[in-house]
Amino acid sequence: MVKRGDIYLINNGKYGYKPAIIIQNDNLNATSEYVVALKLTRTPKIESDIHCKVVSYAPDVMTSTAVCDQIYTVKKLSLGKHMGRISDEELAMIDRHVKKVLGLGV
Repeated sequence: MVKRGDIYLINNGKYGYKPAIIIQNDNLNATSEYVVALKLTRTPKIESDIHCKVVSYAPDVMTSTAVCDQIYTVKKLSLGKHMGRISDEELAMIDRHVKKVLGLGV
């Protein structure tokens, strides 16, 4: 099952498969044919209100930047390879960044 905090390659059409973090809650992940995800990039970015550094832990350690103003809704069928997951602390940090981006009382 797809879980919040998982990192998957997502089929991004003409750009091919790109890594993304699932940010949708697990109740919806279990019942919906879609997931909500954030873009990840290996390109170094300065940490800000829209960028935060994350590390995936399985199967390989990989440092990336979560781009919190690039939120995608994609079909689960578009999910490619599972690339690992981030820590609960990093997910909480992403939550704070997404709330700022969306203006949700942070």
